[in-house]
Amino acid sequence: MATITSTDKLSPYFPSAGVANDGWSKEDEATATCFCGAVQLSFPTQGPGFIDSFVCNCSDCHKITASMFASNFTIADTHLTHLRGRENLTSYSQSRTVASGNTMTNYFCSTCEARLRVPRYLFRAFSASSRGSLEANNALSIVPDDPDWLYQASGDEKSTRLMIEKHLMWDTTHRSEFTSWTSSLLCALRHAMRKLYYWSEHESRVFIAVLDTSNFAIPVWAATALFDAYGIRRLERKLERHYYLGEYLVRGGISSANTDFRVASLQKLRMEGLHEFLPELFGSQHERERGDLACAIRDDRDGLCRPGAVPKTLKRSHIRLSTQLGECFAAQGRDSAFVSAVAVALLAMRKWAHLFEADHPAKVELEDKIWEYLQGLEFPETFGGEENFSGLANAHERYKPQEAVQFKELWQNLHARRPTENDLIVEVSRMSMRSAS
Repeated sequence: MATITSTDKLSPYFPSAGVANDGWSKEDEATATCFCGAVQLSFPTQGPGFIDSFVCNCSDCHKITASMFASNFTIADTHLTHLRGRENLTSYSQSRTVASGNTMTNYFCSTCEARLRVPRYLFRAFSASSRGSLEANNALSIVPDDPDWLYQASGDEKSTRLMIEKHLMWDTTHRSEFTSWTSSLLCALRHAMRKLYYWSEHESRVFIAVLDTSNFAIPVWAATALFDAYGIRRLERKLERHYYLGEYLVRGGISSANTDFRVASLQKLRMEGLHEFLPELFGSQHERERGDLACAIRDDRDGLCRPGAVPKTLKRSHIRLSTQLGECFAAQGRDSAFVSAVAVALLAMRKWAHLFEADHPAKVELEDKIWEYLQGLEFPETFGGEENFSGLANAHERYKPQEAVQFKELWQNLHARRPTENDLIVEVSRMSMRSAS
């Protein structure tokens, strides 16, 4: 990796930042590329098209750049060239805060914008057969099998598209700078079961990871957003867009030193009651050994939480088990936010009678029952973004991760039950009054 002392100052160096790294700079021209690489512009750095450069300390520049000041330059529209992705841009215009009174329009890449839609918690199954084996996937770090993510990259749009295609098709002969995650715990568990039964791996070497994405330094995108941005062509039953609903690609590695994620083995989860909580995962031998992951998850979902699913009665034993399984991702009583996240994600995988029926009077009673078990755990203030499943054909509706939608709904409802600061003050006052009397 280039360092301050080792870098040759006469050689250009572009540190890796984002998915595409085909930007360039010449004596009189340069490029600007969005974070995901879908949009790229070129512009002059001198000459008639280069109008001005300046430092600005206005409130708008503070807001846009998240810094104390902005180093700006102005280019004539006639000299600005869209190299790619113009159709991927969205815009926002306003004049209220502009000192001149003129209308200012800001443009945004709609794929990079998808980062705001990433859920707070993502899940992943991995084992010795994963890319990079357990050396690259463990409780300390999870890194892709292409080491180039660490260094100056040299990919262009074409090679980036190819890498995404090969990654999504599980082509391990082509190295990838991504690791795959999912908003659906059901998906991660089904994949773990496939490793156990279809690939005959031992349950002590099959793991589930939970990632907290609230650190915006983590470069993560919805797989479908990259699918659209790079114009990836479908291959029937191999590379279908709806197969990747709820899948997220993290570029580069994550480390426990600076990223919140926790890992538990499938063996530990089984010992703590996974089979009892979700017996459907351990069905017939045919179901356990299915290799068609997307379709297997679809069929699991049909039986667990689709409108036609037969609802089960939520009992205290189920809530206790969900919390017990969540504790597999805690260390010595810490990390209670991961415990609550996993517990709620597990409860959201099934269509319990009345729990997700908005107007049913039993809904509140059931949430009260869950809250009794979880109220001592940490509930983060934010839940992440709203996943985008727009444009989904009716024929593919069954691939939508309904359990992930229910996860966020249940999480928000439980979070709303937390006592506010005023509630605590009132309760302390009541206790003081009782003590005085």
